[in-house]
Amino acid sequence: WKSFYMDPEVRNYYFIGKDNIPFHSVVWPGMILGLNGINMPYDVVANEFLRFRGKQFSKSRGIGFTANELLALTTRDYLRYYLSAILPENSDADFSPEDMAEKVNSEFIDKYGNFVHRVTSFAFNNSIDLRRGVPDSEDLKILAFAEKKYSMYREKLERAEVKRALQEWLELVRESNIYFNGAKPWDIVKTDRDRGSTKLWVAYKLAQYM
Repeated sequence: WKSFYMDPEVRNYYFIGKDNIPFHSVVWPGMILGLNGINMPYDVVANEFLRFRGKQFSKSRGIGFTANELLALTTRDYLRYYLSAILPENSDADFSPEDMAEKVNSEFIDKYGNFVHRVTSFAFNNSIDLRRGVPDSEDLKILAFAEKKYSMYREKLERAEVKRALQEWLELVRESNIYFNGAKPWDIVKTDRDRGSTKLWVAYKLAQYM
């Protein structure tokens, strides 16, 4: 444990609820000061409360779910996505199984998963060798947008603003779908295979930024 808690290069993030702010930002750091060489908290990330249909999660009162109960109903990735999407960074948020199913299906699966599937399956099924040709103005525009969004996404993650970072990511996913639908490489390759390959190459680059 010393290699982690005493390494000056390691950042310690404390993810807590708003009710624990005084202890983790005043009392606990004061205790650490008395222990030579132990890392101080790099960032105390205090969130608001996560509720279940308007009520406080409570195991004793049977309100809400445990993590294991949720993992018996869905996958880790889906649960992580939903919790990131509703993370109560600025105000209390409600957890809802119905809302989780809707967000996962409409955003994570339909927008992101479907985009990646369409691009890869079309290239594979049509034996298209992805090559970067001469990009047109729309190609350059979406690539510049992707680079900007990726940078903003990383900046927000550095500040432990997970929900805001995910919103930047989702905006990139939406715009990438708009680009791909507008580019229509399935039509272009019929008359200009090289240009169609370029469009698919751009789509692959967009997926890499995701």
